[in-house]
Amino acid sequence: MPVTRTPHSVRPAITHVIDSLIVSGGAEKQLLANLRAFDHSVIDHRVVLVYGTSQSWVADLPTAIGVTVLFARGPVSRGAAARRLAEHLRKEPADLLHGTLPTASFATRIASRLTRTPFVESLVNISHEPIRMQDNPGVTAWKLRSHTVLDRLTMRAGVAFHAVSSTVAESWSRVVGVPLGKIEVIPRGVDPSSVAFSSEQRKTIRDEVRREFAMDPSSPIVVSVGRHEPQKGHRYLLEAIAELVQGRPNIRALIVGRDGASTPALRSLTAQLGLDQNVTFAGARRDVSRLLSASDVFAFPSLFEGNGGNAMIEAMQHGLPIVTTGAPPMTDLIPGLEFGRLVDRGDAQGIAAAVDELLSDRDLSSALGESARERAFRMPTPSQVAMRYEDWYRSLIGFG
Repeated sequence: MPVTRTPHSVRPAITHVIDSLIVSGGAEKQLLANLRAFDHSVIDHRVVLVYGTSQSWVADLPTAIGVTVLFARGPVSRGAAARRLAEHLRKEPADLLHGTLPTASFATRIASRLTRTPFVESLVNISHEPIRMQDNPGVTAWKLRSHTVLDRLTMRAGVAFHAVSSTVAESWSRVVGVPLGKIEVIPRGVDPSSVAFSSEQRKTIRDEVRREFAMDPSSPIVVSVGRHEPQKGHRYLLEAIAELVQGRPNIRALIVGRDGASTPALRSLTAQLGLDQNVTFAGARRDVSRLLSASDVFAFPSLFEGNGGNAMIEAMQHGLPIVTTGAPPMTDLIPGLEFGRLVDRGDAQGIAAAVDELLSDRDLSSALGESARERAFRMPTPSQVAMRYEDWYRSLIGFG
């Protein structure tokens, strides 16, 4: 149902509220792509960041977009974020709020109530399922139930919701009670231009990356992209590399992504397994496409996801053979063995066997990589996804 509200300007104003615009996040990158593609003559899009970060996409936003940072640095409590956001909205009213990521979404719900501003929300992960407790002592059954009850109470007033996959939509509907009829499923898009490397460029990049990380020119590279959180399953990749190194002493694992709750444990496990010469933690990078282009296998051992992983789609576009978890939504991207290899959650031996198979059989790797590439290029581009968002916004605000 469209929002019935008098616009505060000639164009209706939508304020996008997100935790930050850190460069290594899928939700952050999608918002950047959307804001670049939107028709700003129709809707006045604004951005509010709960907190700032040193590695940010802010400088890459269109210059016409106003950006407000509520706190210089994170983390920030949800209550503080809600109060600060409400103060901001009283000074700069909006016709619709769009919250994304946990702190920003909660702040959006509360600020919406305090300022009587309608809100929509992006659902980007299966946030209430028991799998969240695996390998994560910070998430207990009691905390998970409390989180679910809090979300159920505070989300009721939402005008509509967006989910990045049908898996996410079903989870939030079943566990939290969000009506499926209020959820619009819009997948994320990946820019095909990011993989426009010629074979000669790829060879040059491969050599450059190996020099940058002091790798032997003949070393096979297994790359994984994701922040250091229990969800991402990096520990199982490290255990798999420990098995592989017995027969492939020069194998290298390149783990790309920002530090997080698992960082100390991952670095400790790397040392414990004697993998300091085989594992590189590359941190958050803007040149993920370049690193993918230099690699041989993409490993994505995540325990759960929202949309299967933007980085995995990009790896598919690069024609990399994929090893990932055989659970949705990863299986939405890799639905069968003709596109990659699927392993059970937490199966380090399965990861090792799959990687070894792909490194041993180059013809198989090439065939799987090509099938994955063709599948990825049939997926929506960021511009196509942005157009779906625009249509959704217009239907909600009854404009255009």
